[in-house]
Amino acid sequence: MDSKEFTAEESLQTIQEMIAKAKQSFTDVSFYYLLWGWIMLGASLGEWALREFVQFEFPWITWPIASALGGIISSVYGAKHQSKSLPTYMDRLQKYVWGGYGILLFLTIFLCISQSLNPSPFVLILTGLPTFISGGMSKFKPLIFGGIAFWVLGA
Repeated sequence: MDSKEFTAEESLQTIQEMIAKAKQSFTDVSFYYLLWGWIMLGASLGEWALREFVQFEFPWITWPIASALGGIISSVYGAKHQSKSLPTYMDRLQKYVWGGYGILLFLTIFLCISQSLNPSPFVLILTGLPTFISGGMSKFKPLIFGGIAFWVLGA
């Protein structure tokens, strides 16, 4: 292994490249934050409307429909915009935070439906955590506030 000392210019260049890559990585996933934020809002409002105004027997149906729609849109978008660069530490961490959330979300909705509970408050409260973490990791205040808003709305 060749150990070479960096000059000040090379160090600065390396740091600038890392910052640019982190910014691009965040830009690449911003579509998903917006998509899933709107999907969560739509599913919550849809369930509320079906429960309050229509007295539909299965108002929770908005959650599996919204999840399937979001999954399809995310998959198509991801296939079209797949990044060719190597994942960063931040990318891997985000993948595990949101992947774990997805599994927990599925289980929560399934358990709520099987127990005849309204899944909306549980889903909103759960969604606050990965949103808040992602905002903190990227130092993006709207995501931090979004996570807090999910908690407040869920409660």
